[in-house]
Amino acid sequence: MKWVIKSKEKVKDVSKLEEILLENRDVTDIPNFLNPPDPFTFLQDEKSIFGKFSKGLMETKELINNAIRDDSPIILHGDYDVDGISATAILWDLIYNHLGYKNCLPFIPDRFEHGYGLTEKSVRAIRDTRGVRNVEEEKNPLLITLDCGITAVDEINYAKKEGFTVAIVDHHELPKKLPKADAILHTTDLCSGGISYMFSSFVKGKSDERNLDLAAFATIADLQPLLGINRSIVKYGLEFLTNSKREGINALKKVSGIEGKKIGTYEVGWMLAPRVNASGRIALGIESLRLLCTKNASQALDIARKLNEINTERQSATEEIFSLADEEVKNITGKNLIISYGEGYHEGIIGLVAQRLVQKYFKPAIVIAKKEGISKASVRSVPGLDITEFLRKMEGILESVGGHKMAAGFSIRSENIDKFIKKAEKLADKEISKDLLVPFIEVDLEVGFEISLESILSEVTILEPFGLGNPSPVFAVRGAEVLETKLFGKENNHLNISFLFMGKRYLAKLFGVKKEVLEKATQGSKIDIAFTVSKNIFNGNEYVNLIAKDTNFVGNP
Repeated sequence: MKWVIKSKEKVKDVSKLEEILLENRDVTDIPNFLNPPDPFTFLQDEKSIFGKFSKGLMETKELINNAIRDDSPIILHGDYDVDGISATAILWDLIYNHLGYKNCLPFIPDRFEHGYGLTEKSVRAIRDTRGVRNVEEEKNPLLITLDCGITAVDEINYAKKEGFTVAIVDHHELPKKLPKADAILHTTDLCSGGISYMFSSFVKGKSDERNLDLAAFATIADLQPLLGINRSIVKYGLEFLTNSKREGINALKKVSGIEGKKIGTYEVGWMLAPRVNASGRIALGIESLRLLCTKNASQALDIARKLNEINTERQSATEEIFSLADEEVKNITGKNLIISYGEGYHEGIIGLVAQRLVQKYFKPAIVIAKKEGISKASVRSVPGLDITEFLRKMEGILESVGGHKMAAGFSIRSENIDKFIKKAEKLADKEISKDLLVPFIEVDLEVGFEISLESILSEVTILEPFGLGNPSPVFAVRGAEVLETKLFGKENNHLNISFLFMGKRYLAKLFGVKKEVLEKATQGSKIDIAFTVSKNIFNGNEYVNLIAKDTNFVGNP
């Protein structure tokens, strides 16, 4: 793997670390980065967040007030991932609890019955619910789409023909043609959970602190850059998640084995969020919404346990489909793009499989769940390729497409899959350079043997929380002596590496170790190692936790 060293200076003085790390992240407003302001303060300049859609704050508020005045139903149509579910929970709390309006109905679509996003099927399902079906003709129900809707031009038209007033709250890439909604609140700077939090704060006239935990939850899970307003949301939201009074979050922590622990971006992204996402992937996302909204501890624990079981099923299904897809593509060489499809592929899993393929082959990956009639696809990209724009160049052959720069999805008529593959591979040959397909790791800087790893850790924690846009710093040490190596894990595919640094023994974990690495990983050999540092507490004692990002064993001396 190629190492891209950001700072050419080999640091021997720990006091220079903070300055170099901030420079590597292009941080110019250092005081606000190190001490982020209350996220509510960003509403002082609404246009800096929402641009031309800032008027959507007042327009959406007025639509809600009008619905309450007219005693019309308000339906919150969320998406079935963490972001959509969190956004729905925040707005439901605002309308149902804060505004005290009980005729507010959340709706999370069934992936398999209604499809992805706002669809005619989901509009019909909402229309046919008792609370909407029996409404008087002059009382138009208010439909608010959350984490969906911005590309749903035809579906919004259909909803309006069916008598709905429509507001869109979304953060996905704008289409060329906007839907004719009654209000649009949109920005790509926030996830939908973040937008909902800001809107709720706007309505309340102060920070919606009791939902800041969900805004942070969604921001981390949806992989938003942790800079600016997102950094503020996550930094303070993590404190609420750690000391949560939300029964659903506490139940999730319990089944995840992190009850009583400090919650950081890792715990959210790798332990809590997957359990919430699993419900929408292979079951019903409404269960996750109930978890986040319930005030009953017993009910919360029952739901959390159920989600935990679903997540285990999801893990097994992901492994099975990844093995099938990997077998299909591993012998295909020379292509700039990975495409795999199968009739047995579960459409709730294909996004995870696409991400696994990107991680293994460092190429954009398209995974299609083929079905009779219309097939669904999930796509993941590599840095430097806007995958949504790439797909939109083939819109003529696709039924629908939407997403972000690094992740997207589309639907396609199954008889067009082979035609699409040929067209996509041809476009990839033209637009994806080989330089984009070289695996690399960004290393902040090399450290000399004059600096202890404990002192590095104390400097690094100042920059938390880490995530996209502010990654956990990666350091490199060259020529350290290997003391011992030991395989671990269910399949013995991970490696503990003990090495000598500053006269002290340290342990680094290398995940997914390859056979050629094992052959060189011998006692007494020298190692170049790129790693991250974090704090580990065991039996009340603090240790430096090292995760190896890449290694180069240079053989015995």
